Amino acid sequence: MKPADNLFGTLFFVALLAGCSGGSQSSTLAPSGLTGTGERSWMAPQAKSNHLIYVSNGNMGSGTGTVNVYSWRLRTQVGTLSGFRIPRGICVDKAQNVWVTDYSAMQIVEYAHGGTTPLQTLVFPFGGPTACSVDTVTGDIAIVSQGGGTAPAGVFVYTSPSSTPTQYTNSSFSSYVGAAYDNLGNLFVDGVGTGSSTFALAEVPSGGTTLASVSVGQSITYPSSLQWDGKYLAICDRGNSPSVVYEFSISGSAATLQGTTSLGNSSNVQQFWVPKFTSGKTNPQGTRIVAADYNNNDVPFWAYPAGGTPLRTITTGIMAPLGIAVSK
Repeated sequence: MKPADNLFGTLFFVALLAGCSGGSQSSTLAPSGLTGTGERSWMAPQAKSNHLIYVSNGNMGSGTGTVNVYSWRLRTQVGTLSGFRIPRGICVDKAQNVWVTDYSAMQIVEYAHGGTTPLQTLVFPFGGPTACSVDTVTGDIAIVSQGGGTAPAGVFVYTSPSSTPTQYTNSSFSSYVGAAYDNLGNLFVDGVGTGSSTFALAEVPSGGTTLASVSVGQSITYPSSLQWDGKYLAICDRGNSPSVVYEFSISGSAATLQGTTSLGNSSNVQQFWVPKFTSGKTNPQGTRIVAADYNNNDVPFWAYPAGGTPLRTITTGIMAPLGIAVSK
């Protein structure tokens, strides 16, 4: 296993609420953003008018993780969200609200763009959540759990934070890693395969009811995250050194490799993000990619899809980064 996974494998999962067959899960107000160290959330006044980078710091061993917020243009820190235990994957909805999975607290917390007060907290009784994605078509939120103990593994889709989720599983997966909706509302999930397979990819088509396997014509050593980049499904292999992002077109139940982006100088990228600041059809993909570079404790920027040597890097305040997202 990779370094970031060793810790999570030792955590004890406790079911807080009934499972999928029980009552609906409630959306509650989150506790104060006050950590055990007394640090409070803060945000610079100008932050809301900027494109913002959210980076989850696992702060391994401290038990008080944070999410740091940086200006996209200036690459300077403009805020901190506190009160987490081990924040992991981050996702952004159509309104540009930011959702943070908190692995040890077993919950997902929503914040407005540039805000410090949680809008709502989704209690997640299915093990520690590790990743999420929001469907910009329907507003559904998909949450990934690697399971553990009596907690089930799989991807859980909520139509609203107070709804009872639908659980999706696939027998070709031994563990689930990431989730991503495309622009049409199709949900893709990746993870570690069973037997000799090191990678598994599956899809819940928009309006579908099953998580169906997708064949991939590319070897992936150890997946970390995936995202729809505006044109292709991009999947990160953190088992390479440096980490690599592969771009795939999807047709039916097959994924065809269309491009490769080497994230130069990176090591064990946990999550990446390709922001799209314009909506033109001429260049549907984003032109930059940023990543939570776990082993190097930094956030590099690369040209996308060219990759190669980082254009610039954020190092201030980064400690064991496990997730990243850009809110506009």
